[in-house]
Amino acid sequence: MHELFVKITTQHDVPDIRNRKAYLFRMAANLATDYQREAVVLRSSSLLPYAAALTKGLG
Repeated sequence: MHELFVKITTQHDVPDIRNRKAYLFRMAANLATDYQREAVVLRSSSLLPYAAALTKGLG
């Protein structure tokens, strides 16, 4: 929520917004998607050493 507030209050090139509620919802949904993607990358990168150890000698 804090990050959404910061993004909105620091925008310099504000587009012409017809539906402010939809605009805020879309920004929040995009931030949630970004957090999910980051979590997947962090989880998969933290498992890489284990995956390498498991597959060592298989190929």
